[in-house]
Amino acid sequence: MYTVPLVLLFGIFLAGYMLGWMMATLRQRSNLGPKSGEVSPESLATLATSIARTSTSRSIRLKCTCGALWNFRSPNDCTNPDQPALPDGDSYTCPKCHRSIDLRPMREMLQNMK
Repeated sequence: MYTVPLVLLFGIFLAGYMLGWMMATLRQRSNLGPKSGEVSPESLATLATSIARTSTSRSIRLKCTCGALWNFRSPNDCTNPDQPALPDGDSYTCPKCHRSIDLRPMREMLQNMK
C-alpha cells in the first residue's frame, strides 16, 4: 500500500492551481489583441449584431386551484415553438375542472417587462 504525504499532496494541488492560473492569463492576453486599448470597428459591429440577435425567452406557468399546471410562452416569443402561446382574451378555462383563470395580471406583468 502506498501513502502520499500531506505536504506532497498540497504541493501537487498548488502546482496545478498555478499552472491553471498562468494558462488562463495567457489565454486572456491572446484574446485581447496586440494592445488592450485598441478596438477595431469591425469587432464592435460584430459584437453589436450578436447582442441585437440575442433573444429572450419568457415562459409562463399557469396553475389552477385544482392543481393542474400549464406552460405557455409569451405571445411575441418564437424561441420555444413546443409550448403554446398565451391564449388571447382575459381568461383561460381549465380543461380539467372547467374553472376560469384570470389572465389580466399576467398580461400586465408582460407589459411591464417590455
